[in-house]
Amino acid sequence: MRILAKDLMTKDPVTISQEASVKRAVEVMLKRNVGSLLVVEGDEIVGIITEKDIISKVVRYAKDPRKVKVKNVMTKKLITIHPTADIYEIAKVMSEKNVRRLPVCEGNKLLGLVTEKDILKFAPSVIYILSERIKIRKRKRRRSSSGQLGICEICGNYSDNLREYKGMLICEYCFDLVK
Repeated sequence: MRILAKDLMTKDPVTISQEASVKRAVEVMLKRNVGSLLVVEGDEIVGIITEKDIISKVVRYAKDPRKVKVKNVMTKKLITIHPTADIYEIAKVMSEKNVRRLPVCEGNKLLGLVTEKDILKFAPSVIYILSERIKIRKRKRRRSSSGQLGICEICGNYSDNLREYKGMLICEYCFDLVK
């Protein structure tokens, strides 16, 4: 059974307009008990503002949060995930990109948000298993006559015939599904 982003995600993440003040963003974060807000215009995501953004770009320079707009401190270069990405792909992206939250999007349209906590609530051992599989894959990545040996980055199964697809090593079965 594959666990997908659309199954894990918060379907109604906390959002804010890019024209709002940082003070308003902090108020919303505190009221909703969250560490970040997705910045939207209509149903399209344009950025994310996190506690770290506020501390490093507003507090650090003693700027007035009532005067600074969200759009001036938000992170604009987003790392997002597609709703059909599975839990292992999500955990891998989070680990490789060093992020704790991934907006779930189709194009720029925001559908939801997956956080590390969502993954841990659903499957506490996923992070450990993923890290072990990545270690195994690195050790086993060597050429054989029929292809590469290792762990498929989509289904997580061992294969002696991995193929490269969009920067991932995947087994024949997954290759047939995604091509």
